[in-house]
Amino acid sequence: MTIQSFCVLISAAMFLAAGCGKKGTSAADAVRFNDGLVASSKRVTDSAKAFGEAVGPAVDGGIEQVAKAKRELENVEEALQRAEADVRLLKVPESPAAKAFYDEHQKLLKHQEQMVKEEFRAIVKVLNDPLLSANDRRKKISPMARYIQSMDQGSFAGIRQAQAAFAKEHGFRLK
Repeated sequence: MTIQSFCVLISAAMFLAAGCGKKGTSAADAVRFNDGLVASSKRVTDSAKAFGEAVGPAVDGGIEQVAKAKRELENVEEALQRAEADVRLLKVPESPAAKAFYDEHQKLLKHQEQMVKEEFRAIVKVLNDPLLSANDRRKKISPMARYIQSMDQGSFAGIRQAQAAFAKEHGFRLK
């Protein structure tokens, strides 16, 4: 199902880092900041993937599968809240590249939050409609899933570039 394609795109935003530092910010501080942003993105990504995996069976399934998709939506919403809270606790290194990386990460979180509030909730609403057959659910959800995928196709370029510039400025390599 195309919702799973969306989850794969989110997974592409995951970054791992190790390495050295830049003047003014220790290597450990730069890596900690990078890893903090990565961990917050991973939390959201993992929960969105679980939601996508629950949607497929819920389209054809009964009340138990729909309930699982609803729980997974709640998990995504909670993951977003936790990610935002975790990022607020991070100390942003004093450099233009760190600020740019942080700003791009904030944009990504807002983008993900909008998709959850609008598209993911709309999918659950369709799943929850007892008057729709599995085929009708599929017909309504497929365009939503394609829309999610199209919205996400370019959403990671900015954060990837900002992270690469941050890593270069602070002297560590991305894996």
